[in-house]
Amino acid sequence: QTCALPIYSGGFNGGGNATNNSYLGTGGGGATDIRVGGTALSDRVIVAGGGGGGGNAGSSTQLSNGGAGGGLTLSNLTQYSNRTPGSAGGGTLGVGNNQSQNLAGAGGGGYYGGGVGDNSTGGGGGSSYVGGVSNGSTIAGSESMPNPAGGTMTGNSGNGYATITSDSSSLAFVDGTQTGSFSFNGVLNVTTLNTASEAFDITLAQSGSSSITSNTTFNNTGSLTIGSSSVGQSLSITGSLTASTVSAINLAGALTTTTTMTLGANTEITSAINLTTTNSKITINGTVNSEASEGNALTISVGNSEVEFNGIVGGATNGGLGAIAITGALNLDAAITSATSLSVSTTSNLGASVTTTGTQTYDGDVTLSAATTLTTTDSNITFNGKINSDGGTARALTIDLDANDNGTTADVIFGNATTDTLGATNALGTIIITGDMDLNAAITSATSISVSGTSNLGANVTTSSTQTYTGNVTITGDRTLTTTNSNVTFSGTTNAASAGDTLTIAAGSGNVDRKSTRLNSS
Repeated sequence: QTCALPIYSGGFNGGGNATNNSYLGTGGGGATDIRVGGTALSDRVIVAGGGGGGGNAGSSTQLSNGGAGGGLTLSNLTQYSNRTPGSAGGGTLGVGNNQSQNLAGAGGGGYYGGGVGDNSTGGGGGSSYVGGVSNGSTIAGSESMPNPAGGTMTGNSGNGYATITSDSSSLAFVDGTQTGSFSFNGVLNVTTLNTASEAFDITLAQSGSSSITSNTTFNNTGSLTIGSSSVGQSLSITGSLTASTVSAINLAGALTTTTTMTLGANTEITSAINLTTTNSKITINGTVNSEASEGNALTISVGNSEVEFNGIVGGATNGGLGAIAITGALNLDAAITSATSLSVSTTSNLGASVTTTGTQTYDGDVTLSAATTLTTTDSNITFNGKINSDGGTARALTIDLDANDNGTTADVIFGNATTDTLGATNALGTIIITGDMDLNAAITSATSISVSGTSNLGANVTTSSTQTYTGNVTITGDRTLTTTNSNVTFSGTTNAASAGDTLTIAAGSGNVDRKSTRLNSS
């Protein structure tokens, strides 16, 4: 009969294994190290040795302690029958010796791993090493050392740890051949952060509140990750942020600058993100998408400045955003193809189309710098300012409130003040509305207008070509519809909102097709 014997594996990174017939000791602890330039043992610059395994594991009363990592002696000299334990650093490069004697502990990992001693004794701890740094020192595992939780401790049991603490206010990743990644998972507070033009990834602000107190340019050509899905993490930069050369950007949490912010690569929002400047522009030159199927929100605050989108927003498969809320102005040069909603607190320059499932609200004046289509799914679109084309070309405005094509009662609402107008400065082209219209701002110059649903005409309409109102029309106040020798068509009923409200139609040689009996025409 064959019997499979257990193996008590040593710790990760060089801990020796305890495997010697049926008289097992314990595995050695693994080392903790920092490597520069590669992952080989020869790339190690700092090594914290792991402790040796305990011996005589088969006895609960006659235990032999293993050696402490990084030291020349055992942490406790108690050994079974005063036998000779494993020697510190007596193993091979990077690896503690495996158990070779009955009930003996295996060696710990280290720059050189620990050795194995006599029967029933503890294994030696791995040796420590400091090289390639200035003023480095080692502390034996049996001595007092800083505790990452604060204060000091004597030795460290359980998992190893490595921390890098800068005694300078600056961090610099200098030129050279750099690959791989640098991750700052805790709080990072420095005066300057300099990065080389090399293909490495940088991860910052994974927890807590981090800060950089000067203009910051990320020159690396790998990825840039700021924030995580954890709650409350943030990065604040006193000055500007420029990330024009990175290959990809991942954002979450809160990112704040006191001046401009430039994101030059395709950006993925991995959790809800707040981007904030102090009255300074945010420029996003790549695409913007949510992490797949998450619909993460994008909140932007630029004060009296603007945010400029030069890449498609929400265009990736399942990459649609949640609510997009902008405090400041919007300069849209690429389409928003999928978002839950959009709100803009001041002016909007629409050079591309916008598609949301929910509402769109434009609180300031709107300029159309291209033919523009605005789409929702049974949700209102509200304009609380003036609307004009950007110059001599009359830009078309298409509004579709019925993206799912099952009929809608949603409204496009034009204007909330008597000074609001459409086309008063620069004429609009064709206005096509699928849905209902609530007109509170005069359309002073457009090519034509057509409305598929109901229309509440609370202001005058002037077009050079036709006007078509397919649904029922309500006249609020005394209103005039004017065309240049072109038809005005009513396919539904036309009624006054209040007794005495009148409608005057000036169509020149054009025809007026109507069902209502309470109209004035000329």
